[in-house]
Amino acid sequence: MKKIGIKLIVLGAVFLAGYIPMYLKNRAQRQSSEQALLACEARITDSQDQLRVSRLVGTLGLVLVEVEQNNFGKAKELSTRFFDDLRQAEASARSKETRERLRLMLNRRDEITSDLTALSAAVASKIRSLYVELHGS
Repeated sequence: MKKIGIKLIVLGAVFLAGYIPMYLKNRAQRQSSEQALLACEARITDSQDQLRVSRLVGTLGLVLVEVEQNNFGKAKELSTRFFDDLRQAEASARSKETRERLRLMLNRRDEITSDLTALSAAVASKIRSLYVELHGS
């Protein structure tokens, strides 16, 4: 009976000697995988922010083209879409500095909309400066 007990203890010790290192290795790999996944998710989120800003740049460029062609009605429609998209981009931006920069641009909405409504050719320079500011971000 004593021999069986000793054999069971030895068998248990051998089992644990093989199990514990593999368990620790698997746990380390799982943590490494989770960290890599978090890093990938962060890169995806950053890429989504960059894509939103790129789309905003394109829309604002179209607004500028329409203003320069004196098509203020179409420019106003595009401007509305631009500022709506800008608000969404600001709300979903991951970076605090990006959110703040987009918020500052959003504050210029009323000024640009009123200039477009008034058919002011001076709005082109305001849109151009906003375009340069947005494109540089």
